[in-house]
Amino acid sequence: MLVKTSRAGRAFYDNDDAPPAAGLSFDFLYFKKVLLREWPLIAGAAAVFFVLGLLYVLAAPPRYTAAAALMIDTRKNQLLEKQQVVVDPLMDTSGVESQVEVLKSESVALTVIRKLKLADDRDFLKPSGLGAFLPSFGGGSDSEEERERAALNAFAKGLTVKRLGLTYVINLDFTTYSPTKAAEIANAIFEAYVSNEINARFDVTKRASDWLSGRIQGLRAEANEAERAVQKFRADNSIVDTGRGSLSEQQIADASTQLANARAATAEAKAKLDLVSNLGNAEVPEGTLADALKDDVITRLRAQYLDLSARAADWSARYGANHQATLRLRDQMKQITVSIKDEISRIAETYKNQYDIASSRERAVEQTLNNVVAAAGTQGAVALKLKDLESAAQSARNLYDNFLQKSLESTQQQTFPTSDARLITPATAPSFKSAPKVPLVVFGASLFGLLFGCAAALGRERMDGSFRNLSQVETITGFRPLGVLPKISKERFERPSQSARLAHGKQEINPKTQAARYVLAAPFSRFAETLRSVKVAIDLSSTSHFDPVGASRKTKVIGVVSALGGEGKSTVAANLAFLIAKSSRDVLLIDCDLRKVSLSDKMTNGAQAGLIEILSQSKPFDEVVCVDPVTKLNFIPAVLKGRISDTSEILSSTKMETFLRMMGEHYNYIILDLPPIASVVDVRAMGHLIDGFVYVVEWGRTSRDTVLASLQSTEVIRDKMIGLVLNKASEAALQRSERADGVYHFGYYHDDAEIREPTRVA
Repeated sequence: MLVKTSRAGRAFYDNDDAPPAAGLSFDFLYFKKVLLREWPLIAGAAAVFFVLGLLYVLAAPPRYTAAAALMIDTRKNQLLEKQQVVVDPLMDTSGVESQVEVLKSESVALTVIRKLKLADDRDFLKPSGLGAFLPSFGGGSDSEEERERAALNAFAKGLTVKRLGLTYVINLDFTTYSPTKAAEIANAIFEAYVSNEINARFDVTKRASDWLSGRIQGLRAEANEAERAVQKFRADNSIVDTGRGSLSEQQIADASTQLANARAATAEAKAKLDLVSNLGNAEVPEGTLADALKDDVITRLRAQYLDLSARAADWSARYGANHQATLRLRDQMKQITVSIKDEISRIAETYKNQYDIASSRERAVEQTLNNVVAAAGTQGAVALKLKDLESAAQSARNLYDNFLQKSLESTQQQTFPTSDARLITPATAPSFKSAPKVPLVVFGASLFGLLFGCAAALGRERMDGSFRNLSQVETITGFRPLGVLPKISKERFERPSQSARLAHGKQEINPKTQAARYVLAAPFSRFAETLRSVKVAIDLSSTSHFDPVGASRKTKVIGVVSALGGEGKSTVAANLAFLIAKSSRDVLLIDCDLRKVSLSDKMTNGAQAGLIEILSQSKPFDEVVCVDPVTKLNFIPAVLKGRISDTSEILSSTKMETFLRMMGEHYNYIILDLPPIASVVDVRAMGHLIDGFVYVVEWGRTSRDTVLASLQSTEVIRDKMIGLVLNKASEAALQRSERADGVYHFGYYHDDAEIREPTRVA
């Protein structure tokens, strides 16, 4: 695990472009920058899916949806309310949902498929959705079961059944490629559902009726057997049925009635006797008592008495109480009173005789009842057994009658089939297609493409292990980022360049080396401006180089390195040297990559001697150095006449050190194109001879781990690091990244600037 720290040993973590750590809150700024940097990928994904959605809409066959509505009627048919043998359960919410599942059941689907012969309809079995664009493998199957199974699958995909809110209404939709076929199938589904429901009820009722018929036969035999047992028991015990029970029971009932009547007659005779006795104590009975006796003689005598009493009172008032006429009236009243008492005495004697007769009769009836009850007590066990037999016979007969009634009702119910469902909106052929819906499909495909592009962009950012902006360089390596160099395209290589010949007979740098001289062709470009930033960083990190005699002179030996080959370090070194030389500085560029002399091949026209010849003193410096006719840049190539294994010893030798010290007396800048760090050990061997390093990292290619590993293994580079440069960046991606960071300085860069002769300032 490599530790990422700065030169001061401080770790860097504050970076808006670093991916959000797991468990932290959503970093909107980071994702915004990612989306702005990767918008071509996002737009491309959205465009691709938009085109795919549009192609699907144009190529997919249209589908039509026919809609029907049916209602589950919970009201019972009043005609058969009392005749239902199999009672339907109450229809609640779960019951309606159950009917929805019945409508979607395989039995209903098979009924419709077989009725309309959908298993043989190729248009109906046509695959839907993306399946319509996929090739079909194999021929059609001749198996009826497999064709029905395929039709069932297509049927299930086209059918939609759902309950309308909390009502008892069920919406039924069917989608297929023909509008008339869709309506026909939707209506056939309802018919099949009703038919299946009626058949199911008929089957249940028929099974109940069959069971009842068999049970009735047994109950009839049981009832007849119980009744025969009752008759046999009566005959064996000489029990006569009077229609109101047994003979003894009838006798007891009659005697009880007679006793009650006798007691009532006795009480009535006693009451009359007491009434007459009370009348005998009064001279003239009161009117209410006289009326109670209902005797004409007493009534007539009492009327005469009242008449005489009124006349006596009148005459007494007229003539006096002792008048002869008044006294005669009073004598007549006394005679009438005697006559009334005699009549009452006769009536009392008559009532007494009646009372005696009633009492005698009551005692006689009571004795008769006692005799009958005593006689009936001996037949109690027989009567109890008879009652048990009669009760069993009656129960058997009632049960038989009930089952017979139910059997008749079930027979009537079979002949009158009903259904709780009724069609309230029949399906009709739709006028417009229901699918594919052009706006929905196109919008959905575009939205999915947009989301897919965003996910791909975020995934690319998270999985990208390379460097793509300067903040990543500083955060991960801890070193100063010097800038980002855009990739030099082939068109830029073809820019014209100026050339001239020197009159001193020295070798010329190849004037057609466009990539290495790009800063001269486009001095106002981003590439040139970034290299100026590198030069400023080099100047700010200047060191003192001492010549052999001890004179201090400001010079800089700058090594341009990279972790791997092919990252463009040689091009960066050459353009940096041309840029500094153009500002009238004495610059020496040396190709120190003795394993792969790519810079020498670009800068010279087949040089025959180079750095190795100078160090071995087989060639003088003036014969080896190449000079650019425009900027006066001096270049020492590396010429290989065979493979060299000890390049690290050559570059770190005393001769190399002496050569650099001598060159420092004549040049302000010595720029070394060094071999890759991760490939060979040459840089680590000669690191003590170099004042500072410019590290070149290829944008979007070189992995971070590779860069960190190379820095970790080379301490001398870490100690003398000037900064890192990202090379070969996509200019479009670079502009998007800068826009995401809020940086807008594109107007300051011009790749097509006019090329003028460089002015050397003394």
